[in-house]
Amino acid sequence: MELTEDERRMLDGRLFDSECDEARLHRVNRTQTRHVRHVPFEAQSVTAHARLMARVAKKSATGPD
Repeated sequence: MELTEDERRMLDGRLFDSECDEARLHRVNRTQTRHVRHVPFEAQSVTAHARLMARVAKKSATGPD
């Protein structure tokens, strides 16, 4: 997934810290064979564009209604 610079900064500022960076999370995921994590976030922080893209991706994965 391609991220904008703003999205990358938000992830770095909110998800990762000095003890857990992207590389460490990747190593833990591979070790635990758990590649999907639940990360709570404020729904209002998701842009309309991101919501639309998620909906399009879901429809193309599941097929038309």
